[in-house]
Amino acid sequence: MKFIIPIILILFNLFYIYSQSEKCSITYSANLYGNFLISFSAQSENSNNIIRYLWDFGDGTSSSLQSPYHLYLKSDTYYVCLTVTYSDGCIATSCDSIFITDAISLSRTGNKIHGHIYVGNNLLPEGAVILISIVNDKYKAIAATKIVNGHYFFNNIPLGKYFLYAIPRFNVTCNYFPHYLPTYSGNVTYWANASNITFNDTNVSVICNIQLYADYSFYAGNDSIYGYVYVEDTLNFEYNVYFNLFGDKVNIDYYELHKAPHQVILLYDKYNKLLNFALTDLNGYFTLKNLPSDIFKVKLERHGINSAVFTSNTTSQNFVKFVIQKDTITINVKSNFYKEHDAILILQNPVENYLTLKVNSSSNFIFLHIYNSSGIIVYSEKITIEKNSNEIIFVPLALLKKGVYFLKVSDLNSHYIKPFIKN
Repeated sequence: MKFIIPIILILFNLFYIYSQSEKCSITYSANLYGNFLISFSAQSENSNNIIRYLWDFGDGTSSSLQSPYHLYLKSDTYYVCLTVTYSDGCIATSCDSIFITDAISLSRTGNKIHGHIYVGNNLLPEGAVILISIVNDKYKAIAATKIVNGHYFFNNIPLGKYFLYAIPRFNVTCNYFPHYLPTYSGNVTYWANASNITFNDTNVSVICNIQLYADYSFYAGNDSIYGYVYVEDTLNFEYNVYFNLFGDKVNIDYYELHKAPHQVILLYDKYNKLLNFALTDLNGYFTLKNLPSDIFKVKLERHGINSAVFTSNTTSQNFVKFVIQKDTITINVKSNFYKEHDAILILQNPVENYLTLKVNSSSNFIFLHIYNSSGIIVYSEKITIEKNSNEIIFVPLALLKKGVYFLKVSDLNSHYIKPFIKN
């Protein structure tokens, strides 16, 4: 009997270790969408006892959610790890490689589209061209390329039907005349009128030159129209194309799924004459500046879906929110953007050397971030305040250049974003 007891103890310990390993384990699944967006989901038979999740997405970012969405910005192989902590102190990790790519990266058709982008008799110095596919009456931006010295080039395009959208990029602090606007292949400004390019065979080369639409109307004033583009249809919005449109370095810590970068906003006069355009920044905001006090119309130009039109009287209605849904684009109008939230008030706008705020928060501290028109943070500060006190705060702006900025104020419960002008 003295030999049986140790054997029983050994078997019991092995069973205990096996039971513990079953309870202290983790796996995950990943669902890849066509826009470099992935939904991750943690899987465990003992998930009720997990007290901490930590995702490492392999691109320098992380998440503590159980089932996060994550957006990658370029084609690559990423090593993704999930580490969980159980209530008994046990830690488990699961890692795997995720391969992110697009249709063109995998294609070897040899099909090419290239050409020049013209502004009048000259070549456009800077901008981008978007390649948009048409499949079963569904439109999708699948790639973009920078314009270099007026020339663009796409290679290895899969078989199918496409059209192009050329978007100029100008210095936003300058006024240009005439106004050159984004233009589709076929030299039109509306997506439904664009000329298509079809590839039915391989190793086909197509030359497609685009003459940007020009408007010679002259207007000047001190009013502006502000706005924001919000992505509701996150599973179909082409983040991989638009975040990388001009090859800018995107700070991966600040983007969110509902932001709509580099979207084209068209400005019309009250007689529906096309005048000018603006691009949203990396946070989805745009500004149409130097407008006289008059009635204007604004719409979001996006392939495959039509936009509601915002009619603005610049003296009373100067802010609009466009919402990109699956089959349409809707608007949400604010009569006076600066009074959108009583919790955060800009007491004087435009501003000179100081931004004066009145803040009423249920927290005892707030975070201030100021973004420039390119979506880059130029000022950041954590400020301690008294709760529910309508406290006055002065933010120094003497080092900032003249232009349009966006103020983001956050506390533990919410955040507010407001534009302001620095003189």
